[in-house]
Amino acid sequence: MAIKVVSLVSLSSAEAEMLAESILTEIEKSKRLTRVSRHFVYMYDFDFHRQTGLAFLVMELGQQDLHKYLKDRSRLTPDERKHIWRQLVSIALVLHQNQIVIH
Repeated sequence: MAIKVVSLVSLSSAEAEMLAESILTEIEKSKRLTRVSRHFVYMYDFDFHRQTGLAFLVMELGQQDLHKYLKDRSRLTPDERKHIWRQLVSIALVLHQNQIVIH
C-alpha cells in the first residue's frame, strides 16, 4: 500500500476544489480500470485534512517501475521487449475503450 500526499495549501479555494474533484474522478476511473485490466494501480480512497491543507490518496503500491526496470538493464531480450510491448498495447486499448485516450 502507498499513500500519495498532495498539498492544496498554495491554491485558491476554487483551485483546491477543482483539484479535489479531479482526484475523486481519478479514483473512480482507477477503480473502473482495475476491474478490466491488472495493469493499473488501484486507488482505494481519498481524504482531505483541512487544518494542514493536505490531500491523501491511498493506493496500491505498483509492483514494478518500468523506468527503473529499463535503467537497470543494458539490453532487453526479444522476449522482454515483446512482453513489455504487449502490456503497453493492452493498457492503451483499455484506456481507449474507456474513452480516456481518444485518437
